[in-house]
Amino acid sequence: MSDLRPISAAPSILRASFWLWIVSAAVSFLAGIVGVVASVQAGASGSAATAVLSGTVVGAIVGAGLRVVIAVFLAKGVSWARIILTILGALTILTSLPSLFVGDLLGILLLALTLAAGIMMWSPAASAYLRRRY
Repeated sequence: MSDLRPISAAPSILRASFWLWIVSAAVSFLAGIVGVVASVQAGASGSAATAVLSGTVVGAIVGAGLRVVIAVFLAKGVSWARIILTILGALTILTSLPSLFVGDLLGILLLALTLAAGIMMWSPAASAYLRRRY
């Protein structure tokens, strides 16, 4: 890992993509917590509901953390991070598409952030940076 570059060395479009991934991780975590709160307010109770809600919170934490860690690797010039973020982004977009039809603002924001971050990280400047080695 000695060939990791400082984030400041990345082209501006890749740094913007990095920050969009960070914000999308925060929005994704927030959407998970809002979903848990809504479920509790709707009357979800019992051991099965508690297990599902606990799993949702843990999943939101792990998912957001994973996205942040991989985004850091992306900004430091690690090319495999772009592939993993593309896969995570595609899954996020697919699961966020229903938000367009039900008016879920957090889901729509997550969809837009993920799409923008994904497009930016595949720009020609970002691709050239990720191909270049010291």
